[in-house]
Amino acid sequence: SREAIIVAREKRTQEQIEKVDKILEEVLNRGKLEKSLVETDQDLGEMAEQKLQLVKDTRGAYKLLQEAKTLFGEAKNTAAQIDKQKSKLEELKEVDQYISQMNKSYDKALEAENLLGVQVEKLRQIAGMHSMLEKGQEMIAALEKDPFVSLYYSEDRQKLIEDFKQFKQFVQENNLEEAEKNKSAYTNLESFFEKMKNEKLALAGSYSALSGKVLSKVKSFYKKDAESYLEKAKRLKEEVNRVYKRGPSPQPEPDENSDYSDSEDMDDDEETVVDDDTTDTTDEDKEADVKEDPKEEASDEEVLSEDDEKRVVEAEKTEVETKKPNNPEDLMLDKLDNLYNDAENHFKNEDYTDSIDKAREAIELAEKMLMLKKAVGDRGMQGQGYFSKDVKFIKYQIKAGDYLWKIAFRKSVYGKAYLWPLIWFANKELISNPHRIFPGTVLQVPIFSK
Repeated sequence: SREAIIVAREKRTQEQIEKVDKILEEVLNRGKLEKSLVETDQDLGEMAEQKLQLVKDTRGAYKLLQEAKTLFGEAKNTAAQIDKQKSKLEELKEVDQYISQMNKSYDKALEAENLLGVQVEKLRQIAGMHSMLEKGQEMIAALEKDPFVSLYYSEDRQKLIEDFKQFKQFVQENNLEEAEKNKSAYTNLESFFEKMKNEKLALAGSYSALSGKVLSKVKSFYKKDAESYLEKAKRLKEEVNRVYKRGPSPQPEPDENSDYSDSEDMDDDEETVVDDDTTDTTDEDKEADVKEDPKEEASDEEVLSEDDEKRVVEAEKTEVETKKPNNPEDLMLDKLDNLYNDAENHFKNEDYTDSIDKAREAIELAEKMLMLKKAVGDRGMQGQGYFSKDVKFIKYQIKAGDYLWKIAFRKSVYGKAYLWPLIWFANKELISNPHRIFPGTVLQVPIFSK
């Protein structure tokens, strides 16, 4: 029918125009361009060279988009003329005119999208490199203040800094090709930074053989490192509290019938799970119904002795008996607070290596919490297949005998049991009680790129 044709063509074209509008806005924002530069034909000769080409490329797409919008408006006017003649039974020439106008509008908007696509991808890569610049500058600042590096590795440090400056210049000029060629300057700096930290930590094993004077100097190295880690952990903890909007949370009433949850007091939605077996993390480990190759799974999991496994289970059990978590956010925030407080207490007691270890754990948890918060929000908007350069979600089907901490302990996941609340947070709509999980449930496990 005429009406169906008009509605379908208008909807398709309008969606394409709106899509290109959003892409254009992203290019302008990422490229830090004023919209007036692509709206007018003013002389661009005095602009910085790295923005000149972007302006020219974007201007072509912008003009195509404006033409598409003009044609779309003309088609809407034609549609109004058709509407006035809707009582006529004979064919109307305006219908063919309307279809032609809408098709031309759609084609121009599509052409604009193709032009902008190259620029968007380029700008996204540049944005990722700007993130590397920020991290690289933090590492350089730490290395320049480090007396251990200044004493033993000053020449190596200077060479790495010079290489990084060259990489930084290419990134700031939006010269993607040269920046890619010189990206090793960042990875080399990162490797050196880790090497310095590990070498200083290795000195801890030689404390007893050092003289009092040297011992004092080495201790000062660790103190500076511990201060640096504590400062970073504190900054990240404050950022996490801001992002997660932490406030006082109500404490659930303790369950007197069991350590974690009572099978007779389950939510209705939990009782509808097809597989009636559940995994209660207070019980002894059960025989798992493993679908994967057993050899594969064995290589993926750390092998725990019976005593070690009991110790981990008891640690989780004690935590929940002390405070039964109401939601994953509170549990993660509490874990972060505890790690930071431990690091601070070790520092006060001059146990600097222990302070560094706890601060590093706090930093890792905080960084993952920040990445996960953003990724879960983006996943909600873009669907279950969403992944980013920082976080991707892999499917994992719960088996009998599984615990969230055991999943987190896998080498292919985190290799650290205490990070299990991250899995709960990513699946909080499926899991009301993290200590009672159901075989057959498919989790979306967040995997972090670093």
